[in-house]
Amino acid sequence: MINFYALHMDPKNWVRPEEFRPERFLEEEKDLAGFVMNPESHATRGPEAYKFLPYGSGRRMCVGSGLGRVVMMLKVATYFHCFSFKSATGEPIDTDSENFGVTLVPKEYDVKVVARAPAKLALSIEGNGAVTEH
Repeated sequence: MINFYALHMDPKNWVRPEEFRPERFLEEEKDLAGFVMNPESHATRGPEAYKFLPYGSGRRMCVGSGLGRVVMMLKVATYFHCFSFKSATGEPIDTDSENFGVTLVPKEYDVKVVARAPAKLALSIEGNGAVTEH
């Protein structure tokens, strides 16, 4: 069994691992982006690739990781494109608290999901520059 919590929270491998900072993969850890999309390639990348194992490793690796990566990326991108997410109570959402068990689970809170207005889909520009609704 791999202790994923210890692996992904090790300060020797990560800068401020206790903070939720997804942007770390855009700059600090951008070399891991290719590994996330192709985790089977860790054998050719060296030992630094073993610090991030979101889909497991070896015989116990998630069999649906290939499909799961693509589906989850498209699903999350679609949600953020089509909806705005806000606190239902108007208070800031606490993303730092979690419940510890077999896995870490975020605490429950109410959110309000608001559909984004598809303004650009309803309007088109004609050849003469006039804007008409369809």
